[in-house]
Amino acid sequence: MALKNTSEKYGGIAIGLHWLMAIMIMTLIVVGLFMTDMDDGAQKWQIYGMHKATGFVVLLLALFRWYWTLTNAKPRPLEGWSVAETAMAHAFKWLLMLMILIMPVSGAIMSVASGSAINVYGLFSIPGFEEKNQVIAGFAHDVHEYGAIFIAILVIMHILAGLKHHLIKKDDTLNRMMGR
Repeated sequence: MALKNTSEKYGGIAIGLHWLMAIMIMTLIVVGLFMTDMDDGAQKWQIYGMHKATGFVVLLLALFRWYWTLTNAKPRPLEGWSVAETAMAHAFKWLLMLMILIMPVSGAIMSVASGSAINVYGLFSIPGFEEKNQVIAGFAHDVHEYGAIFIAILVIMHILAGLKHHLIKKDDTLNRMMGR
């Protein structure tokens, strides 16, 4: 498999980024929902720390993915796709990619504005504001909380669309993202 996309197929980097980020994002959503209901304590704050560190890694991957998507060849639409289907698929992809940026940015702003540092797996730390800003932290919290619901809906729709193409339309949409 080639690393770069061609007009026919996605390359190894696009496919790897897609699946790595899919796993990370779905895990962050589930952990995020779970950790907010935990009782305060060391375990909860350890999970929060891992959530923030992983969110920062997703941000870095998302920035690279934007670069890769914008600078790489794009596989042409599969035969049988209407102009409307193609336009909707592209719009949906860009909306999902935008949310993949908004979520870690809003989480990071929420954290640092509330005075909490982001320790990225012990490699480095992004310090929290010395003077907390609860207005900014509260706004970022709302964006992050409602964004989590929205991105979860988008992920479910994305999965269902992939399954529809694979199981009902029986086209190669999913196969292309599997490297086949």
